[in-house]
Amino acid sequence: AGVAHAAAVRQLSFSSMVDYAELIFEGRVVGHRSEWEPSGKLIVTHVDFEVSDVLKGGPYGRVRLTYVGGSVDGKRLDVPGVRPPEKGESGIYFVESMQRLQVSPILGVNQGQFRIFDGRLHTSGGRPVVGFNDGPGLADKTLSPQFPSGLRVGEQRSASAITVGEFKLHVDQLLREQRKEVAQ
Repeated sequence: AGVAHAAAVRQLSFSSMVDYAELIFEGRVVGHRSEWEPSGKLIVTHVDFEVSDVLKGGPYGRVRLTYVGGSVDGKRLDVPGVRPPEKGESGIYFVESMQRLQVSPILGVNQGQFRIFDGRLHTSGGRPVVGFNDGPGLADKTLSPQFPSGLRVGEQRSASAITVGEFKLHVDQLLREQRKEVAQ
């Protein structure tokens, strides 16, 4: 088994994630496939999504995101801190680039991956997103932060998490504000 070492990742702000993302979409994972990338030096895992809504970028009906790491023919490559979405997982995903191969195509490694449980938003690590802050928000001081600043995050999976609709409205509001700034 090989291990690729990821560098420390700085915590992004939620508003900057909305700005930097090439694509923001809601979707469900419908497939996983690992293979050697063309140079034969890295194992990559392709994750296929059925898209239910595009908040920025697109339009897309299906999306394939490629992550470094996976398992092929008994060989395994693990990248600490990177957690590709699992088959059947639903969420909202902030994609940094659809063209470049990166350790993770998600902004901030996992910071731009929000899982949906019972119509409510949670971080990639399963913590409930309970609201938004105007200030810097809760800091995640780990080397591989699981959520951006500017969010209020609870401790455990919870019904107090905001709904998918509330989350999308906030993203839409930030996108409108960004468009206004560009127009001025």
